Amino acid sequence: MRQFLALVLLASLAPTMEATAFDHYDPVALDESAAAYIRDGDWNTARILLERAARLAPHDRRVQRHLQQLKARMEGTPAPAEVGTPPAEDRPDDRVLPEPPAIWNAK
Repeated sequence: MRQFLALVLLASLAPTMEATAFDHYDPVALDESAAAYIRDGDWNTARILLERAARLAPHDRRVQRHLQQLKARMEGTPAPAEVGTPPAEDRPDDRVLPEPPAIWNAK
């Protein structure tokens, strides 16, 4: 009888276990899971996931944009066009390499 009850309990938890079976430290997985919650209408859970993803990947423009769009939708304000893009003067120039450390220049 105990085994039967254990199987029934596991069977009832299986969908819940599958729904939460993703890496909670992966910003991409959090972003995709938030999109699923948005589709289901659960904006509060989506916001929590997107805020976590934004903390884990503060330079990921996609996550930042999704978070700002969701916040704007929840507050009823227009969403910004592009969030997370620094002004041109703040962007690092990818074409110029920094000077190598002094130890590499020693002969």
